[in-house]
Amino acid sequence: LPKEELYKKVAGAYLDYDVKLYWMIDDYRLKTFGRFWSSKYEVAYYELENINLSNCFEVLEKYYQEGKTTEEILMKELKAKKTDPKKYLKINLKDTSVGFDRPIVRVDGDDKAIAGTLFLDKFAIFNGNYMQFNHSEYIYDLVTNFDITREYYKERKNAVVGIGKGFKFDNCGNINYPLEEYYLGGRDIEMR
Repeated sequence: LPKEELYKKVAGAYLDYDVKLYWMIDDYRLKTFGRFWSSKYEVAYYELENINLSNCFEVLEKYYQEGKTTEEILMKELKAKKTDPKKYLKINLKDTSVGFDRPIVRVDGDDKAIAGTLFLDKFAIFNGNYMQFNHSEYIYDLVTNFDITREYYKERKNAVVGIGKGFKFDNCGNINYPLEEYYLGGRDIEMR
């Protein structure tokens, strides 16, 4: 496959595995611990209105400073709508990275509060036949100061992947994602 097509396919496979992992964890917690531990909203990727890559931290910070919850911010203010994130993938062949042309959030949480993982314009980097996760932001009700987040994001914009690090993939775009290992390691980790 041509590089751009290959990278899109690998990134798409990563996103599919990532959301599947959280579906599995959410299902396990529902069956094991009951509804209280299960996500109030469908664990999925959501696109947002009235926010873009250049203003996302400022928009989120403003709403948090107004005392809004993550649920109010994502679902009411930014009108989160379930989406296929692959249609917004953006490949940068110059720095061999992949990200989105807009902020995308994976929503999860429990029945009382939701949380999100915000993916931006450089969430993964490629080196040879490896894709390494680079950057996302975990957003939740206790976020109060985005200065550290902004600085970390700027640093990650210049990140490069180490040789032989990350998820290995083949020339057809199949990715070696240890789904079962991540599931077993993550299903009991959070006590909400």
